[in-house]
Amino acid sequence: MNGHYLTFQTDGNLCVYTNAKQFVWCVSNDPKIRYQDAQRVQFTGTQLTMFNGANQPLWQQPAQGASRALRGSKVIINSAGALQILGPNGAVAWSSK
Repeated sequence: MNGHYLTFQTDGNLCVYTNAKQFVWCVSNDPKIRYQDAQRVQFTGTQLTMFNGANQPLWQQPAQGASRALRGSKVIINSAGALQILGPNGAVAWSSK
């Protein structure tokens, strides 16, 4: 994806790297998130959510209560390496940068 990729690391962190394996962004940029407990990541069409082993959300974007207007959204990595959720109209609903 535009010279970047998304990876769910073994330490539980969800990160974006360049194809040359250079760090761009990780969930761990938010010190309130216990990414070490992460077990899976899911995109529902409105939110990107990281869950722990008890299936409780650890992190989600956009934040809780994503609007129905976001149904049909998609996740992309733009050319600058920003992980983004684009609404059905193509507008950026959330961006890591």
